Amino acid sequence: TLIKLMPIDFISNDDRASAYAVVEDDTADTLGIRAGHSSVELYAFVKIPDGYKVTHVQVLASASTSNAVVCKTFNYTTGATTDLETFDFNTNEDITDVTATTANDLVIKLSPASNTTIIYGATITIASV
Repeated sequence: TLIKLMPIDFISNDDRASAYAVVEDDTADTLGIRAGHSSVELYAFVKIPDGYKVTHVQVLASASTSNAVVCKTFNYTTGATTDLETFDFNTNEDITDVTATTANDLVIKLSPASNTTIIYGATITIASV
């Protein structure tokens, strides 16, 4: 079973005074989102359905940037995170399973290191607990 993230599910952090993410629409017949500056990171917050766990994550992008993705557990009641795996764009990574609990979900951090890399979306593989 897959959860699909769309480009708009990724939001920029506050590392720059004018941090932003923009819709890339200048490439012929291609849409996605990209960081407005090479130092900006993008985040997607993923609610894991009750009774499921996340087993794999893949972020689809125009480049295969090394170590550009970090998966983290995310406690939506406190904001607390715990780092899991770090991996490349376009790799279907077998991550440490993240099981849904009342407060335990997933956050995906992207560090594209470029304002030209286009993020097309992501897939999150889930399985019954």
